Amino acid sequence: MEIYEKNYNKWLEKLDHDDKMKTRLLCMKKQEKMDSFYKYIDFGTGGVRGELGIGTNKLNIYTIRKITEGLSLYLEEKNNKEKSIVIAYDTRFMSKEFCLEVAKNFITHGFKVYIFDDVRPTPLLSFAVRYLKADIGIVITASHNPSNYNGYKIYNETGAQIVTHEANSIKKYIDLVEDEFRIKVISDDFLFNNPNFSIIGNRVENAYLEKVNSLIIDKELIKNVGNNLLIVFSSLHGTAKKLVPQALKDAGFKNVIIVKEQSNFDSNFSTVESPNPEEYSAFNLAIQYGEKVGADILLATDPDSDRLGVMVKDFNNEYRQVNGNQLGALILTYLLSNYKEKLKNYNENFLLKTIVTSNLGEMIANKYGVKTINTLTGFKFIGEQINMIPKDSKFILGYEESYGFLIGDFVRDKDAIQAAVIISEIATYYKNKDMNLFDALHTIYEEYGYYKEELFSISLKGLEGEQKIQEIMLNYRKNPIKSTKIGMVKFVEDFQKKIKINLLEKTSFPISLPKSNVLKFILEDGSWFCLRPSGTEPKIKIYLSVLGETELDCERKMELLKDEILAELY
Repeated sequence: MEIYEKNYNKWLEKLDHDDKMKTRLLCMKKQEKMDSFYKYIDFGTGGVRGELGIGTNKLNIYTIRKITEGLSLYLEEKNNKEKSIVIAYDTRFMSKEFCLEVAKNFITHGFKVYIFDDVRPTPLLSFAVRYLKADIGIVITASHNPSNYNGYKIYNETGAQIVTHEANSIKKYIDLVEDEFRIKVISDDFLFNNPNFSIIGNRVENAYLEKVNSLIIDKELIKNVGNNLLIVFSSLHGTAKKLVPQALKDAGFKNVIIVKEQSNFDSNFSTVESPNPEEYSAFNLAIQYGEKVGADILLATDPDSDRLGVMVKDFNNEYRQVNGNQLGALILTYLLSNYKEKLKNYNENFLLKTIVTSNLGEMIANKYGVKTINTLTGFKFIGEQINMIPKDSKFILGYEESYGFLIGDFVRDKDAIQAAVIISEIATYYKNKDMNLFDALHTIYEEYGYYKEELFSISLKGLEGEQKIQEIMLNYRKNPIKSTKIGMVKFVEDFQKKIKINLLEKTSFPISLPKSNVLKFILEDGSWFCLRPSGTEPKIKIYLSVLGETELDCERKMELLKDEILAELY
């Protein structure tokens, strides 16, 4: 009997007769059984993300219980003192229910449990872990994924997401939980009346907003001309509905218009194809608002408020997205040009970015003598690195191409609320010079060279899709591309084998980062492309970055490189 059949039969036997899941199980076709039961849902670095549904490979109350039981056992083994946890949840289907399942489990294991009274942003959870001095934090969210997804992010006592070695240890305990149907579950009444259970009031939120406000560099500028900046903001049906407008108001930005159709908590995200501010279509309503009122800047956050998307007018007076790499360059330039005297007070100053983020940030950092640390993909690795920065050194900025930014390290994960305030300050600064962010970006390109980046993904679901992804990566490892239509490949970085190969000189060097199934091909002119299976969705991601003498040169190179790689993959 195959593994999916064993798991399926186990669930069929264990589920109560009146459980709605049992009825669904009996109607499953073979392929659906295979996809739902061929394994237990992957627990990886940071936690779990997957489709809601029935089965061991889906997120439901039983898989949530199994994961949580393993995590509780891990923490009990790790630390015998009195322990505490903070739990938050977003606007997705089952988020509140999963939050309560987690709370119940930790109460049975003797933890002090804090939960928020309603949906809250992920960065606030990270802050709360540090503020309340908790041992662990969990947020129920699937970030920017489609509405049929949910997830489970785990944060350690520093407020950063758990990383590889922590995840590997936790997974061992999860695997020890053999029967998800035998885990003890207390009642709602027992939970709510337990002395170890607390609902978090406004003090954590207020303390967080004070910290966000402290990041503003030029308060006098905003006081004098901040009202000249007209902002349109959409929370895309997510958790930033309250905190982004409040943070902007506290900073002095009074001219903020909310996209009302997207300010309600809607688990279907019914006004957008995808609640992802990386997607142009997510801004369709915001663009309508912007064009009606003549907005200077459009802002949008994803459902758990850790990613910020931005649009401004281009040279043709049309709203255009400023991508994550570009926003990072704008923020970094503004911070360093204002910090340049203060930088001398520190032993070292650090920019943190991921290996799939544009090299433009590193070029800007070099100008100011700031050291760049490149991490594996995922903000959890940036959070980990912040914890390693010496006390006599300064953290300047952490960012990644996927619209994640962190300016103040009182949070240890990407924070769209911080970013919304700082981007608005930067937009005000340039508006006072009769410029916008698009103009400012081109002044950066004129100084450092033109960069263009793209990301595309190929979705491959189920067991068959997982095998196909592995075949693609194996083929690129066995037969690495040595030349492209825009230039020769100079380096191949294989992060799984932890080796960097110089194809031209036939030499190799070790890579110090942890193992990861990632391949990066670097061309002679500094352009590059990278292949990485997603850690949260059934897809393979292909990142591209090109350098050129002009914007048109970049566009030409990007088109050639992208077409060539697509031809290889298909």
